[in-house]
Amino acid sequence: MSAVCFEALPNGLRLAWLRAAADGVAVGLWWFCGTREEADGRAGWTHLLEHCLLRPPAPDSPLAAAAELDGRSGYEHLRLQAWLPADRAAAGLSELVERFLNPPLDAAGLAAERRVIAAEAAAERADPDRAFERGLRRALWGAHPLARPAYGRLRALAAADEAALRAFHGARLDPARLLLCAVGPLPEAALRAAAAPLAALPPAAPLLRAPPAPFPAGGRWRRSGPSARLAWLAPAPPPADPAAAAWALALALLDGPAGLLAVRLRAARLPVWALQLALENHSDQALAWLQAAAPPGVLPALERVLRETFATLAERGPDVRALAAARARLQARLAWEAADPWARAERLGLDVLCFGRPREPTEWDAALAAVDPAAKRSRVRATSSSPMSASAGRGSATRSSSRPSAARTGASSISISLIPAPFLIHGH
Repeated sequence: MSAVCFEALPNGLRLAWLRAAADGVAVGLWWFCGTREEADGRAGWTHLLEHCLLRPPAPDSPLAAAAELDGRSGYEHLRLQAWLPADRAAAGLSELVERFLNPPLDAAGLAAERRVIAAEAAAERADPDRAFERGLRRALWGAHPLARPAYGRLRALAAADEAALRAFHGARLDPARLLLCAVGPLPEAALRAAAAPLAALPPAAPLLRAPPAPFPAGGRWRRSGPSARLAWLAPAPPPADPAAAAWALALALLDGPAGLLAVRLRAARLPVWALQLALENHSDQALAWLQAAAPPGVLPALERVLRETFATLAERGPDVRALAAARARLQARLAWEAADPWARAERLGLDVLCFGRPREPTEWDAALAAVDPAAKRSRVRATSSSPMSASAGRGSATRSSSRPSAARTGASSISISLIPAPFLIHGH
């Protein structure tokens, strides 16, 4: 594939396109406006709007030819993406833009989508993993919007009638928050023609500011029950930080069927399931988290294995071969994203959100290569801090006077700050 072309228009609208040989074209419209900016009385309106924007198109419309029409709303964005035949891509992208500017809203449709979201919420409450994460978010973020699920609050959705939702959408229609992108055999002229209605929008003074994310507070939260879940969390640098690549590499070293944690848990013969390790990225910060489920009586042994694993890495540094394998896994994923038009189009939007511009796969690959234990021994360091506490009842949180700092890493070191007391939740 050739390099990504990127342009910011006078009104702030951004365009990104990549000409590539493919059977179709992945087109996307990103709106950098998410649930993090919603007041409590409108919590979930962005998600409701996403549902309405994804209502089935007319059978004879260009979007009806899409092999896939997908959307996602999160804490900082709403994304619409379609996979279209090359000969329908220009018309389909134009329809996607028109649909975004004039959302298909009516009373019956809104009522139907509210029911769908209520069903989503009920399914989440019944899922032990999601219920765990929901309780953990409340303990971590307290009253901040990041504590809410992305679908918001069902009571707030009931107030979103057609007029109110159109006003909500219009007040946030700032072209500087919009990105239109395409990956595949779509001519540049076709992209610009589809973007014309967005390019005609007047520049808008930002009406909203996302509340700054507080440093997460937490502690131990217990409930009685037959099963238990454990989470271990650490503040991490945001994606634009130079240390982010080292963090991704460190987590890849620990994660997966062949990762260090799985190997140690198998050796200890502990009955552990739902082991997950991931980074939750926001534009201004990130949170590394690990969670696992086990019988309540196994939790002390599980916690001991986790502590021993991190202590071993702190004392000896990562095994060179294991670290090389972790880097290879990340590079393989990068290669897949670069070769797949759908994944590449999605990556364009995430890069613009986090970095302000698209990044070439070679940039991330170079950042991974810079973390080189062959040149100088890398260390994964566990940094102690004072315990942090949180109230599980109302989700209010207090912070200790000692705050673990997100580590800054050089080209040949990996450093991780760990909250020493894990968050324990029983009964899910």
